Amino acid sequence: MTNLTAEYFHHFLLKIYPCRVPFTVKVTHKRCKTRLGSYYPSTHNINIHDKQLDDETCKEVAIHEYAHHLHHSEPGLFTDDERLDRSHGCHFWIIYAFLMQKAYQKGLFSYKYMLPLFNQIKY
Repeated sequence: MTNLTAEYFHHFLLKIYPCRVPFTVKVTHKRCKTRLGSYYPSTHNINIHDKQLDDETCKEVAIHEYAHHLHHSEPGLFTDDERLDRSHGCHFWIIYAFLMQKAYQKGLFSYKYMLPLFNQIKY
């Protein structure tokens, strides 16, 4: 379980990319069988379920959910197409890859952690 707080994740995400639409982060100290995190577009709330996760994995989960926030709240920002595709469609992965690359460039992740992730990204 990580000791990182909701405030930490909020600042961490804004350091990577300052979005225009406010959002909240909640860290739950539980384990969900099917998810490591969740995003609720109606409330702009990011949940991170940190039970049995290390700090690096929790940061990646936060970025994944933040990509959903940007995908829903700032359509057209990363693509000329204003329409939303499905939640894990092409536009989502473009946003996720952009955020992960920015996090790496800012020294928030090590190369050792990033390499397997970039090999899994679906473009």
